[in-house]
Amino acid sequence: MDVLVQVHELALKHGLSADEVVRMWIEGIEEVVIDDDEPPRYMRLAFDDAGRPWEVAALRFGGGTRYLVIHAMPARKSVVERMQRRIR
Repeated sequence: MDVLVQVHELALKHGLSADEVVRMWIEGIEEVVIDDDEPPRYMRLAFDDAGRPWEVAALRFGGGTRYLVIHAMPARKSVVERMQRRIR
C-alpha cells in the first residue's frame, strides 16, 4: 500500500525542510495516538541527520493511506521518556 505524506507549513517552523520532515515521519519509531477525533492525530519519535530526537505529529486520512504532518519540533524530554517506556 502506497502512503502519501504531505507537510503543512507549520511543521517547518523549526528550520526543517519538507523532505526532512517526510523522511523523519516515514522513519519515525514508536507511534502513539494523541487524539482519536476525526481525523485521528498521531505522534512519532524521529531523529534528524545528527541523531537528535524530534517529535513529529500528523493527521491520518484514508485509513492510513495519507498523512498530513502538522508539527515537528525538537523532542521534549517528557515525550522521549514516554516513548522509551512504550518501547521497553
